[in-house]
Amino acid sequence: MPDGVRPARPGDGARLGEIFLASGRAAWAGHLPAAGLAVVTSPAEEWEAQIIDPDVICLLADLDGEPAAFAVLRASPDSDADPAAVALLDRLYTDPGAWGRGLGRALVARAMEDLRARGFREATLWTAEWNRSRGFYEAIGWSLDGARRQRTFAGATYTELRYRTEVPG
Repeated sequence: MPDGVRPARPGDGARLGEIFLASGRAAWAGHLPAAGLAVVTSPAEEWEAQIIDPDVICLLADLDGEPAAFAVLRASPDSDADPAAVALLDRLYTDPGAWGRGLGRALVARAMEDLRARGFREATLWTAEWNRSRGFYEAIGWSLDGARRQRTFAGATYTELRYRTEVPG
């Protein structure tokens, strides 16, 4: 279990980048080319910009006093979504050493509180068809909504599926 979940603060960007790379490379191995993964970067400045953006919810889960997982949410940019009512869970990453410790659940629970406070009624997320995290999303109540898209990242093209859930009222 996490020590707690808190909003990310200026200065946390470097750690978000580290978590993103470690988690991503572990989860994407075997699905994306090693050469492509080797050149993926995650500059602290990009994370810092999201942390200070008032339209973005950026949350951190601490474990043993250190940030170990994060979530980033924003209004959905999908053409079939009302951005005032539908949010996007844009990123959810946990340091591989903390997988299975409840950080993802804690982040999503806190995110739902923040989304409700901002007036969102639903949330969506996109994930690779092969992503093993799909079972996690399904276990916490997210369902496929039938939308699919192609994405190219790290030198590979693959199918992403969209999940959807209601923001508890």
